[in-house]
Amino acid sequence: MIQNEMLYCLIALIIGYLVAKEMSINGFTIGGKYSCSGIECIVDEDGTYDNDDCDDECKAVTKYSCSGTKCIEDVGGEYDNDDCDDKCKAVTKYSCSGTKCIEDVGGEYDNDDCDDKCPSWLSKYWWIFLIIGIVVVLIVVLFITL
Repeated sequence: MIQNEMLYCLIALIIGYLVAKEMSINGFTIGGKYSCSGIECIVDEDGTYDNDDCDDECKAVTKYSCSGTKCIEDVGGEYDNDDCDDKCKAVTKYSCSGTKCIEDVGGEYDNDDCDDKCPSWLSKYWWIFLIIGIVVVLIVVLFITL
């Protein structure tokens, strides 16, 4: 008689295990925990959610990245918003053209004053002022000696 009861208990235990396993496979657990695995809510004994929808937290996270000057959806993107934190703008470069700082795609400067490296008209034509100065001095010396 005890053997029959033990056999019945063993059979009930096996059936209970199989039913619980089948319920767990189909997403049903009694008093279980859940966690997100990608966009799916799965049974997880270490999970932080008490219900099988994980409080609707298992949503696909949309990421974005720059492609040239455009912000595009990208699974491996580094930005969370669709404007990519305004990082996709074309970079304007500048270079010196004579004494002026101008926009230039291949320019070496990042700001519109070319880091004050463009020569002024005075520094570019200093030799003309030197010659004018020498001529003035010669004229003054010439008038003084006459």
